[in-house]
Order: sequence, then C-alpha cells, then structure tokens
Amino acid sequence: MTTYSNKYPSFRRFIVDEETMLPIKVETWTLDVYAQEPEFVLDHELSHFYEMKDLSPASFDALAERMHESEDLSLKYIHTQSQQGNLS
Repeated sequence: MTTYSNKYPSFRRFIVDEETMLPIKVETWTLDVYAQEPEFVLDHELSHFYEMKDLSPASFDALAERMHESEDLSLKYIHTQSQQGNLS
C-alpha cells in the first residue's frame, strides 16, 4: 500500500510462476477515494500497459530504451509511478 500523502491509495500484486518463481504478471490496483462506493479496481497490468513481450530482464531493458526515445512513454511512467499524481 502506498504511504504517500495526496496520492490515491494503491498496491501492486505480483503473480509468479510456481515452478520458476519468476514474475508473470504485475498488477496495480488503486482506490478512488472520491467514488460514491470506494473499492480497489485494477488500474493496469504492467506488461500490457507498456506493451512488453513479458517481464524478463530483456523486456525491461527494451522498455528503458523505448522510454529514452519517447517523452510520451516516459511521462506515462511518471504518471503511473505516482498513481495519478496529486489528489487536489
């Protein structure tokens, strides 16, 4: 659970392969505190959100290269890193 003030409460769920213990999914769940009936909802799944083949080191390296080349992708990361930024 995030502990930052002025941010949407959120958590990440890591799903791993039982045999290899390697990650196969990383989900980010958020809570809109302004909703009439607040509940955690799936915000995004990491590999789908960033159009990654998988969660291997090579895929993360490729993502870093793409972020280096794309300001929009870098801003997308910054936005989700802080879970939608300021609540005010």
